[in-house]
Amino acid sequence: DSRMPNSIFVLFRGTYSAKSAGSYSKPNSLVPFDIATELDPNELQKLLNENQGKMFGVLQGINKILEDVYHSIIESMVYLSKAYLNASSPGSIKVYTTGHSLGGGLTTLFAVDWMGLTKLPQYQEAPYNIFSKKICCVSLASPRVLSPAYSNYFCQETIDGNILFRRVTNRGDPVPG
Repeated sequence: DSRMPNSIFVLFRGTYSAKSAGSYSKPNSLVPFDIATELDPNELQKLLNENQGKMFGVLQGINKILEDVYHSIIESMVYLSKAYLNASSPGSIKVYTTGHSLGGGLTTLFAVDWMGLTKLPQYQEAPYNIFSKKICCVSLASPRVLSPAYSNYFCQETIDGNILFRRVTNRGDPVPG
């Protein structure tokens, strides 16, 4: 069958105003902010050892943009999948995400968050179980938004086949550097 499978595309816009550009220049977007504080200390240490790092962190100024709309995105995905794709079977909807510049950073954060979200018990039941646990992520001219350990975790998810990832950059572009 040559038809496109049932798919949801989550697209993130790049920098478009002084306010959105400010997310790069905030002090909390210069160094990663620790996000794994809710984990059991022994579990966290095991993860850090596996991923060869000191912390699981993100650039909080950029991550806050995603945090503010994350659940609205998920609920919109559910609505569109049910209303327009008539989704009901577990894992029947493929998820794709992409973005440019600031949007590329957001798409990377969304993809890694997707891995954690799909492992939560409530997201393994209807209506959320209609989505594939795997995600396709294409990041265009994105800043680096993950700490080294969290980046290693992300890379392992790509090796394991859970995230299909492509990061596209141009030599000389200051944002990806």
